Amino acid sequence: MERFYTSTRNHSFKISAKAAIKKGFADDKGLFVLPDLQENHIDIAKLPDLSYQEIANLVLEQLLPDFDHTEIADSVQLAYGNNFTDSEITPVNNVDNFHVLELFHGPTAAFKDIGLQLLPQLMQHSLSPNNQVMILTATSGDTGKAALEGFKDQPQIGITVFYPHKGSVKFSNSKWPLRVVTILMSLLFRVISMMLKQTLNDFLITAI
Repeated sequence: MERFYTSTRNHSFKISAKAAIKKGFADDKGLFVLPDLQENHIDIAKLPDLSYQEIANLVLEQLLPDFDHTEIADSVQLAYGNNFTDSEITPVNNVDNFHVLELFHGPTAAFKDIGLQLLPQLMQHSLSPNNQVMILTATSGDTGKAALEGFKDQPQIGITVFYPHKGSVKFSNSKWPLRVVTILMSLLFRVISMMLKQTLNDFLITAI
């Protein structure tokens, strides 16, 4: 039986996993969820013996029903194959009897690399051959750098990152492909974010 995601604000709304990844949020601003999530069964007892990549494959096959095995395996391999400085991706170290989960082994050393190395791969598999996507985002810290690093090699996806002149990490466009752009603005981050939200709420723009 085919499975769909629904909105947290409208359970009658149905959308495939690939369409949900491309869309981001439901039209009613709700989050996409699997209504039958509790019916997914993973043998937790086996997880300690699996690698990060094997666990990722196992979980994603449960959560992304319209992705085939090859698409998921390819996405996981490209995201977590050799982009991290530690083969365990998120190793746990014992420091004076405290177990510390390390989330800084990604290409930008930001914890957001964990998700932003995988999302671009899944999005690329969600696009039809003639689809072109432009992502607009604002940042004052590590989100933008992690997003730039994640999406830079996706041929059908461009990304533009806006960031404030003061109080943020500085980027250089020289190392990125032409579809990857950073724009410095002499505005406060909250003002940039507000302007960007207004832009993304414009149907004529988001529908392109």
